[in-house]
Amino acid sequence: MLSVSVNWNAESLSRKFVEDYHLTFPVGYDSGGQISALYNVQATPTSIFVGKDGKIVDRQEGALEEEYFDKSIGKLIAG
Repeated sequence: MLSVSVNWNAESLSRKFVEDYHLTFPVGYDSGGQISALYNVQATPTSIFVGKDGKIVDRQEGALEEEYFDKSIGKLIAG
């Protein structure tokens, strides 16, 4: 799991969020907007689930319910 903060969010606010919520996974910053353009990110948060083959298997805009997240991750792990 990784996270990418988009360029319309200030990098300092992104760092504060990581610190405040003690995130333990990598968080990058898309300063040039290339990643958000590549994945057509129009809103935050946007969650993109990528399978082992590198293809997008699911995409959700907005906050995820924990149950939905767990189910989606479970499917990816199961393969």
